[in-house]
Amino acid sequence: MDIKNMNFAMLISKIYRFKQINLDNRLKQYNISSGLRPYLFNIQSNLGITQSELNKILGNDRAMTARSIAKLKQLNLITQIPDKKNKHIQHLSLNSNAEKIMDEINVEVDAMLSDMTAGISKKELLIMHDCLEKILLNLVVMNTQKKDK
Repeated sequence: MDIKNMNFAMLISKIYRFKQINLDNRLKQYNISSGLRPYLFNIQSNLGITQSELNKILGNDRAMTARSIAKLKQLNLITQIPDKKNKHIQHLSLNSNAEKIMDEINVEVDAMLSDMTAGISKKELLIMHDCLEKILLNLVVMNTQKKDK
């Protein structure tokens, strides 16, 4: 792989892909994938969150969120509690199985982030974060403008 000759977009794509592979390998022992981790984290951080609220936080479509919730339910990691006023709304929370492994999962994620940023100073990380944030905001604006046309 010729990293020096990759364009910026290809570098970001490769970083994302290799990060996902690494995280999948680290989380395999818990029978979850890197794609499910953001759902677990947000359900843990937002007790009683709904599927609709998860969609907004994660920026995913309803179908993807529904599949992820179904998978977490199949793995017996979450509980769905019907809303008292609207039977179509389900409030999500981690069950005891998930609560037992969340600290370990977070340790794995922190270790992976530490490993992947080894040799990069805090100052460099802050600059990189600021730059990536600006790029993301530019892309969001570009996509919003495209939809408005």
